[in-house]
Amino acid sequence: MEPHLSGTTAEDYVSKLLFHLYNLDSYSRHKSIDKSLHVLDICHRVLLLASDASLRHKKNWPSRVLEKTIPSATELHDAGIQIQRSRSTSLQDIRFYKDVFCATLKVPVIVVDNITETFFLNLLAFERLHVGAGREVTNYLAFINNIIRDSKDISLLRSCGIIQNPLAFSLTRDITIDPDSSVYMVEKKVIKYCSRPWVRWRANLDLL
Repeated sequence: MEPHLSGTTAEDYVSKLLFHLYNLDSYSRHKSIDKSLHVLDICHRVLLLASDASLRHKKNWPSRVLEKTIPSATELHDAGIQIQRSRSTSLQDIRFYKDVFCATLKVPVIVVDNITETFFLNLLAFERLHVGAGREVTNYLAFINNIIRDSKDISLLRSCGIIQNPLAFSLTRDITIDPDSSVYMVEKKVIKYCSRPWVRWRANLDLL
């Protein structure tokens, strides 16, 4: 359904069209965004609108190099880690929660299809070329790519409601996660959790 123009400015109308076209989050949240450079900047800011949870978790992470790679989605599942679709729509809200005997990885979802593929390619280029844009969209897509090894991983993530179209992962060739980002620290926490002896034992047991 086309957005209604009555009672809105031309700027608001264009913004509503963007939200409608690219399946972005609730238009009302856009009011918290400052003036943007252009259409792509508006979309970029909307995808990164911080939830209350992301603001609470925001830190300046030290730059470190991971010695291991994060296990695939299937391997995480076999290790007893629940993978769930996050209620947050902010791509910054990838979270890992662990208890003594259980753990949960929560990941927000975005829709990438034949219409929006070019849109996300432009966002990746925007982050790479525009000073101060950050790398949050890049980090998100790279993280999803890192936990996908084969069709089993895609099927698992689809069943969790995180992937709606595997087309997104043709966008992630040759991109990496910023080592100063919160997403990088999530990978580190997951790797550390999976290195625990009893977690490895459980994963090996499931393979028998």
